[in-house]
Amino acid sequence: MVEERHEAPMIFHCIIHQEALCCKVLAWKDVMNIVVSTVNYIRKNALAHRQFKIFLEECDAEYGDVIYFSEVRWLSREKGKIVPELSNEKWVLNLAFLTDITTLLNELNTKLQENKIKLFQNPFSVDIDDVESNLHMEVIELQNNDILKNAFKESNDLKIFYSSLSEIDFKGIKSFAKKMITAFGSTYICEQTFSILKFRKNKYCSRLSDEHLNAVLRISTSNLKADINELAGKIQPQKSH
Repeated sequence: MVEERHEAPMIFHCIIHQEALCCKVLAWKDVMNIVVSTVNYIRKNALAHRQFKIFLEECDAEYGDVIYFSEVRWLSREKGKIVPELSNEKWVLNLAFLTDITTLLNELNTKLQENKIKLFQNPFSVDIDDVESNLHMEVIELQNNDILKNAFKESNDLKIFYSSLSEIDFKGIKSFAKKMITAFGSTYICEQTFSILKFRKNKYCSRLSDEHLNAVLRISTSNLKADINELAGKIQPQKSH
């Protein structure tokens, strides 16, 4: 992109395929159904909820309220609710694994939340240290403009707000916002291109060259319609010998 004198594309993390594969292996539904049922039993009335919080305090638990990976033996000890799955070693192992993997995924999800998205969502609350250096001065000026700050609060449409900014004073921010607004559309085109590539490049198209494939992809992802008559008129017909 840079060599062709275009701006470098914005890069975002895509789906982590290992997570998807993990979901297919572990019996999430069997575990979560019991967990949700247990949590609902505890939270369904104020008395049971208070008693459970007291139980957590007595056990010196890390958390002071019911969460998905809390110990639930309190149900059978205090309230008479039987949870037979707690005696099933395989189910307990799945629960433990679900607890660990959920914690790790939450941490990963936090790390993947890039600063560019925060800046786009609310340029007035973002920390200036998290902003790219080329946008520092514009963001500082924007955050100190009370009129624009009020306009942002009153506006429910980010596109309208960013389009209202001065092209001279906030040229960098407007350009950045345009990229963010078009991100979903460009992501769709990328996914569409990969699908077409996978469909076209197979064992039955062994003579498909890179040049041919490039032409197919350009046509498949373009909204332009070819003028067949004009193209045919430029081709010299083969004369009979």
